[in-house]
Amino acid sequence: RPRLLPPGARGWQIDYMKGIQVSGGWGFEAVEIGLWHARRQPDLTQIILIGDAPPNTDDEVRIKRETAALKYLGGSPKYWDATPYKERVYYQTVVQELKEDHVQLDAYFIDPCGAGAEHLGTLKRQFKDLAERLGGKSEQLMLGSSDQLVHGITLAILQHVGGAQASELQQQYRKRYM
Repeated sequence: RPRLLPPGARGWQIDYMKGIQVSGGWGFEAVEIGLWHARRQPDLTQIILIGDAPPNTDDEVRIKRETAALKYLGGSPKYWDATPYKERVYYQTVVQELKEDHVQLDAYFIDPCGAGAEHLGTLKRQFKDLAERLGGKSEQLMLGSSDQLVHGITLAILQHVGGAQASELQQQYRKRYM
């Protein structure tokens, strides 16, 4: 069941995003943490994942945790002991838990400019696998196409919440907005 924002809550996303600073990438992404966090949300039935890099491998999780703790977070791997992320999280494990919880995942991947065909191929395969394992779909999201994102997410939500009327709702949406 979709949750609506309370009255007056519009715009919180913009305020949240203003506090984020980007300082480059670090290879594959911490998809495992996003999925782990999402799984802890009450009444979760659907996840929409958008990314430009595949999930971390198990080795990358281990190496990045150790490196981050030493380089950025006070110099000790014990840093993690005082956080909600004390235990290492691996995306394959979280995906299995989400599957058992009957959570659907739709994955949209963005071509990371200049990353190369091999990276894009890995990204496409990983996102397709995630979506298939969790009963969703995966497709490439073209940069600069906000309509594609809006339509894709809206159709995914209608499919998920529409029940027996999902196809009819999607058809009406396509006719009116696409």
